[in-house]
Amino acid sequence: MRRRVNEVFEEEHVPWAAYGMFSNFHFFTNPDRRGDRPDPFRPARSSRRRRSTGKSQAGVVHKFRLAMMTGGVDFSGSPGGITSATHGEAELEDTVTALRKTVRMLKQEGEI
Repeated sequence: MRRRVNEVFEEEHVPWAAYGMFSNFHFFTNPDRRGDRPDPFRPARSSRRRRSTGKSQAGVVHKFRLAMMTGGVDFSGSPGGITSATHGEAELEDTVTALRKTVRMLKQEGEI
């Protein structure tokens, strides 16, 4: 999931990143709009403040989650989520499709 999400961010030229361990994933939404590339993103290099969404990102995170839900995918508000054994190739493809549409909508609105 993280690899595919980061591929979408890279292809869409969005300096966000998915990171995490095991089955969880988090999104770095780049609140300072720095030029960090999603791959290779190293969360330990970024300060906690830069990794967090913070108040300045609350609006974009909310829009991100709502747009993903219109595509049938619900992430947590943190933002991030957990994958499980019930997530197969079809769910992954649905997530990637919804993500690409979401990223394009947010770019069109000037959010990212």
